[in-house]
Amino acid sequence: MFTISNTLICLLIFFGVLFVGYLLGRIKIKGIALGTSGIFIIAIVAGCIIPKESIDITTITKQLSNVGLALFITSVGFTAGPMFIQNFKSKAFKYIAISVIIIFSALGVAMLIYALDKDLDMPTVLGITMGAMTSTPGLSSNLAAFEDSADIIQTVNAIAYPFGVLGVCLFVQIVPKILRVNMKEEVEKISGPKEEKVEEEAGSEEKKMIKLDRLGIGVFSLAVVLGILVGALTIPGIKFQLTLTGGSLIVGLLFGHFKKIGRISLEVPKPTLKVLKEIGLAIFLACSGLSGGLKFIEYIQIYPIYFLYGALITFIPMLITFIIAKLFFKMELLNILGALTGGMTSTPALGALIEVADTDDVGSSYTSTYPFALFLLVLIPQILKMFV
Repeated sequence: MFTISNTLICLLIFFGVLFVGYLLGRIKIKGIALGTSGIFIIAIVAGCIIPKESIDITTITKQLSNVGLALFITSVGFTAGPMFIQNFKSKAFKYIAISVIIIFSALGVAMLIYALDKDLDMPTVLGITMGAMTSTPGLSSNLAAFEDSADIIQTVNAIAYPFGVLGVCLFVQIVPKILRVNMKEEVEKISGPKEEKVEEEAGSEEKKMIKLDRLGIGVFSLAVVLGILVGALTIPGIKFQLTLTGGSLIVGLLFGHFKKIGRISLEVPKPTLKVLKEIGLAIFLACSGLSGGLKFIEYIQIYPIYFLYGALITFIPMLITFIIAKLFFKMELLNILGALTGGMTSTPALGALIEVADTDDVGSSYTSTYPFALFLLVLIPQILKMFV
């Protein structure tokens, strides 16, 4: 007979989800595998079947989700930092354009649905949109703009969110298969010159640098602290915040780019970043899936059509933007897909793309579109509120 507290039961479920999710992620169908996205699916299923009356898992998932997000996004920032400035300078217009095209394509699809379905109101259609774009800051902005409709906004957001996650993850995996690209060649197009020789020449200088610890955990922790503080800053008027994601991303980029302050090293070894990035993504996916699963079955039975609406708002903007970036901007495939994950504000999809491409360099494209997309998603509910 086992006697286990609610906290330990939650941890048992959480790590069980990770284990089974990784098993599911290894299964390949025609060369396509879910990878870490398998965790999200298993978490959704677990969330659906957990007896909410006897097991309270929401408290632990809310806190762990932020931990996972901070670990993953800060790691991406550190890794993308050395390439970000150069990559953004050469393609700044294209990245900003991609952000605008994605967000306004999504808004266009949403407004078309709003015009065709007379039962929809503006808060509801924006709730579906923020779920389809997996944007928590956008959801918060929508709730602030339409306070009287908070219940329906959160409900439809929960319905659209699962496909918003999985749809983008599958898109970045399926497109390279459809185009039959040589992934090694695609990686070489975006990776630029190797840094091994530079590192050898700088070896003697690195020995003189002051490091907090061998694994870089101290510096990484400092980056997370600063990321939280930067993300908490609010722009008056529109109540815009970069949030934990944006703050962690910016600080990670700065640390990764400058690498030092005087003789103090800001570098974190690549093996450490790789482990923290994987752990962070796994935690975030498990928590998001468990939280979403608790509501998904109940809500989709009431509003099944909203799941379809969300899927359309997720898929159509990606397709439109991909075609424009490929045919008119002439961008490299992995830069397009990385920019798409940022424009869709999809942290899990970035993880899936890194896994598919087997390089962290795609993170620089994600970081180039994410801030602009985030800003637009937060701003849109505030603007539309004036016309309703």
